[in-house]
Amino acid sequence: MMRAGRSSAENLREFSLPKQNAARRHCVLVKLTDEQMAAAEGWRSAHGIAEQSEAMTELIRLGLLSEIAKIFWLVSDKTPEKVSQLADSAMSDLNSPTLQKLVQTE
Repeated sequence: MMRAGRSSAENLREFSLPKQNAARRHCVLVKLTDEQMAAAEGWRSAHGIAEQSEAMTELIRLGLLSEIAKIFWLVSDKTPEKVSQLADSAMSDLNSPTLQKLVQTE
């Protein structure tokens, strides 16, 4: 029951669903050109991903990883052994079937 003198956030917490183990998901509206949409759909189809939202999420994740890798490359020890070790470590931390599939095919 909502009581007087409580904030709407406090009232909302009282009626919130139980927390789930999965990370919180956000819904985002994105505007794409026809070319961008066709490229994303082609990528989704080529990788056997059924859901469009799952494909978009994976593309965003891969893009972010790519940007992080670029920054890391600029500031790190770039010996081939070190890069290989770090790549192996990063791959073991990522539980993405899509990324694993990409790495295996290259």
